Amino acid sequence: MLIELADILHTSVDYLLGRTDSKYFNVFNKSDLDDQELELLLSFRKLPQNKKERVIGFLKEVEE
Repeated sequence: MLIELADILHTSVDYLLGRTDSKYFNVFNKSDLDDQELELLLSFRKLPQNKKERVIGFLKEVEE
């Protein structure tokens, strides 16, 4: 049941049990991502922190 709950909440069992502070720890495997998603992730990782925060803010707006 715990695994199912973690899947529904898109997080890890470790996060639910308080074993990590990272909500997204081990949620995705590289094999789960297509080429476009990998390209986006690699570009995001190159950004300075202030620009990462802007990108996240933009994505949240787009989702709504």
